[in-house]
Amino acid sequence: MITEPVHAIRTDCSSPCHRDFLLDREPKLGDERGCAIPVLKGIEDGRVAYNLQAAANIDNLYRIHRKYGFSQILILYQDMSLWGSANSAFDTGRDTENYKSLQAKNLPLQEQYIRYIVARYGAFVDIWEIYNEDAFSPDDYLAHLARTIRAADPYHHIVTTNYERPQADWCQLVTPHEYMGMPDNAVDAYLCTQLLRFKSFGKPVQYTEFGNQGDLSNVDPVKWRIATWTAFMNECHILFWGMSGRKIKAGELKTGNANAYIGPQGRQYFRVLQDFARDLPLDMRPVASGYTDQQHLRTYALGNKQITVLYVHHFTDHEKTYKLPDKLFVATGQGTFDFRWIDPTSGKTLAEGTLESKQMFAAIDVPPVKIDLACRFDRRN
Repeated sequence: MITEPVHAIRTDCSSPCHRDFLLDREPKLGDERGCAIPVLKGIEDGRVAYNLQAAANIDNLYRIHRKYGFSQILILYQDMSLWGSANSAFDTGRDTENYKSLQAKNLPLQEQYIRYIVARYGAFVDIWEIYNEDAFSPDDYLAHLARTIRAADPYHHIVTTNYERPQADWCQLVTPHEYMGMPDNAVDAYLCTQLLRFKSFGKPVQYTEFGNQGDLSNVDPVKWRIATWTAFMNECHILFWGMSGRKIKAGELKTGNANAYIGPQGRQYFRVLQDFARDLPLDMRPVASGYTDQQHLRTYALGNKQITVLYVHHFTDHEKTYKLPDKLFVATGQGTFDFRWIDPTSGKTLAEGTLESKQMFAAIDVPPVKIDLACRFDRRN
């Protein structure tokens, strides 16, 4: 099922686990490290202690998000145990005996913490993501936390975790992370290999982190455009790790990821995709396209009996305009169709008209393409 692309924001809560807390310093929240908001202070006298000021700040933040139409993902445990074993209020991230275990003595306190977060923020949150980049939690432990969330949430919001556990019955959403280390003309081909893997589990796919690797710049709007169109045309969605307060030059970072600068140009590109997809029906599915040129163009299409949409990427050279010498075929079915080609950079109409197909494929001329184009077909009869 496809839906209109939406604006979404992710909030990492949970026990403090980044280096400022480990060094007993005042944390600097909201910077390029993207550290968690410390709602949970720790365990005091056998009870969970909360940072009420931080919790109140999130209250206000979520009200602002809702006012301006943002969807919200809340992560209950900041973790990153794949990359290290940082301390938290419940224990170290790689501890599968005293923390990430059904036999952990502090499991009732973990449950209490979950109930508190769900009760306080359930009215604002759209997706509960249990962990962020957790690689050590046993399946039965995660399933127990998911049941705790489900029992506490009267709104029945989506439950997931990261790293993704798509085979788990309780996991309703596949939430991968990706930092691209390739040029923009290679992004769509690589993404398709990953999307095929994630979609094979029959669940929706929503990237909850996306950006560039650390040796690249975070200013890469053409790559962001190609990635979002590719994901959308494959019924998946992307949430960028946005770092719009700072531009990073290629090679500037020694460690970590460059993430993504979403500036005016990138936002304009996203707006074009939103406008293009806004009124599309929910029952569209991938359909066949191409059959003429695979050396210069990659094509993606979605359709139902009434509407078909097509995305064309000129992957061989983003500097020189290419004209397809033959017609391109799209599986629209028989009928008469109004079509309109647009420029994904501006939304400007490049060509429009009417064509008739007496077979399952409509044959159409492709306007000269430098990087990418999109087209919509609407059935007349």
